[in-house]
Amino acid sequence: MQRSLLCSAVESPARSSEDTLVTTADDNGICGLEEGVREFWEEFGKTLKQKKLFRNSCQSKYFGSQGFAKIAAVKEELMKSNEVEAALRESGALLEGHFLLASGRHSDRYIEKFRLLEQPRLTSQLCGELARRFSERGIDCVVGPVTGGIILAFETARHLGCRAVYAERGEGGHGFVFRRGFQLRPGERVLVVEDIVTTGGSVLQVVDTVRAAGGEVVGVGLLVDRSGGTVDYGVPVVESLLELNIESYAPDNVPEWLTQKYGPAVKPGSSSLPAVAPA
Repeated sequence: MQRSLLCSAVESPARSSEDTLVTTADDNGICGLEEGVREFWEEFGKTLKQKKLFRNSCQSKYFGSQGFAKIAAVKEELMKSNEVEAALRESGALLEGHFLLASGRHSDRYIEKFRLLEQPRLTSQLCGELARRFSERGIDCVVGPVTGGIILAFETARHLGCRAVYAERGEGGHGFVFRRGFQLRPGERVLVVEDIVTTGGSVLQVVDTVRAAGGEVVGVGLLVDRSGGTVDYGVPVVESLLELNIESYAPDNVPEWLTQKYGPAVKPGSSSLPAVAPA
């Protein structure tokens, strides 16, 4: 069912007033524009350089928060993987060393997500890209696991115009649970987000937690996927902004050169982390 959003008549494609936008939208985004209005909209998008003005005028006045995400999905190209990697490098998140990963495997490279998450501009940019990729999925709530997932869920939800909750480790570190009064409505459409994935174990546990709480997981959004896309999350859509082929080694198969070059393995996040950002 379509709903018309009549703002005012369009006199000329060249006119750039915020009060001259006529369009028709439905739950799947913009559709059915008259040819003249389409030409105006294309010209409007090209000439309006101040995105803040675009956001304030169109998002709040005409379309609402989710509507802006839908328009962005139509009018802007998706970020390329090299742009995402550039954001990680700019923040100093890509490190070299001998690392003991949360999965128990060893690696000579590591992504320190908090070097990225301490940069609001870069974090908002990447979360906005996740939101754009799921803007047509009718997301009601974004869920992320502690700790980095709190920031990702909040900022992605802000771009989508929905709420955000986070899941915490269960008793004894087993699985994830909702605490602090967080609840999901039966059938609530949920996007699960995570920063860095190697085996996908944490994401799978959060997906199970959401379903146990009555939510419907309609997608998984990842900043960086180190699994090579091999993990089956059992959801309709999985979007990763960047896939990195970073080799890792089982504890009983750590190459000698790794220890010789960087010393004993350290667990990322420790105060003695002897790692450097690659040049």
